[in-house]
Amino acid sequence: MLLAFVFAAALLDAAPAAPPPATEPAAKAKQPEMVCRMEEVLGTRFKKKVCVTKEQEELRRSENRQDLDRMQSQNGGAHY
Repeated sequence: MLLAFVFAAALLDAAPAAPPPATEPAAKAKQPEMVCRMEEVLGTRFKKKVCVTKEQEELRRSENRQDLDRMQSQNGGAHY
């Protein structure tokens, strides 16, 4: 248990600090909108924060949906 606490503390210390807020409103408007989510890491109970642009997230969802549709059509749409 103590080892898990030490490991978690080390991860928090290793995380990069947040960048300072932009002083110019125009610079902030040019940055793409980010979407963050927590992903499970295989082999551990810890989760990893993953941030991508909104466009990348929409592309990932679209590709996942196409893969699912392709698998279901190859299987004949059978439900087990």
